[in-house]
Amino acid sequence: MSRIRPVLFTKSESGQHGLSLAIVDHWIEDLRGIPYGFTQEWKTPSEVESGSAADCKGKAVALYQRMQAHGAENVRLVIGKCTVTSRKMACVARVDH
Repeated sequence: MSRIRPVLFTKSESGQHGLSLAIVDHWIEDLRGIPYGFTQEWKTPSEVESGSAADCKGKAVALYQRMQAHGAENVRLVIGKCTVTSRKMACVARVDH
């Protein structure tokens, strides 16, 4: 995870508005178009967006970075498992306080 630490600790670009659900959906569709390929190592957003295979961890970090760069607030990277026997998964969540 040390490879993505700079992404996780970068502050959101506050003051930028206009981040709509339609834009986020478009980004998600772009990421879905990247072939799935599991790796033990966390890929950086630039590695994911290069078009080579990436898993949900890498795609989630890439989406997180895009949202942060466009002013999204209260966005978290969530890491967990669906079941006890499944691999770890990652997703991006918006948290309302």
